[in-house]
Amino acid sequence: MLKIISKKNRAAEIICNLNKIDNKQLKEIKSTLDKYGMIYFPKQKLTSKNYLNFAKKFGKPANYPRLKGLNKK
Repeated sequence: MLKIISKKNRAAEIICNLNKIDNKQLKEIKSTLDKYGMIYFPKQKLTSKNYLNFAKKFGKPANYPRLKGLNKK
């Protein structure tokens, strides 16, 4: 299930389980990002590995020194 909630054309809240998205949902997420420029996913329970796998669907993740633990496998 994927639910998109518009936040006054500034952003979109996306209700889904990022651990279980399929290609159709990913396409909808990318389309929503293009439309709003900012999206967020509340109440996610992602491991570092799952977080990186999701990020890689958008391109090569950048190193961000303040975000700890993602370089551990």
